[in-house]
Amino acid sequence: MLSPLADLEERNSLALMRPHKWAHGPAGELALVLIEVEQHAGQWMWAASLNSRNGSGQGYRPLAKWGRFAPTRSAAIEHAADEVRAFMHRATSAEQERITEWLGTVLAGNAGSTGATR
Repeated sequence: MLSPLADLEERNSLALMRPHKWAHGPAGELALVLIEVEQHAGQWMWAASLNSRNGSGQGYRPLAKWGRFAPTRSAAIEHAADEVRAFMHRATSAEQERITEWLGTVLAGNAGSTGATR
């Protein structure tokens, strides 16, 4: 699992990883949940994605056409966390527990974020 606290203000994405075995290939990791933020025209866009081992998945990229804007980086991360909470019922029970714990860590680290750019 990636640490969401180490350099929150320096990254445009936060990921909670899960193990994955590729067919006829090596074992690796995929993002169970991915939160992305990007600056656009003085505001921040966000996106949230899910890729559960039960086959459920959804996601999008942070693009202006979606109309998801927040005034600060911190607010964008909070909006993305709200989206994750809304779709996490699609993950397995064990994944839901991991997601809940991870979101708590992300939001605790985000509380001290200034929203500064790189």
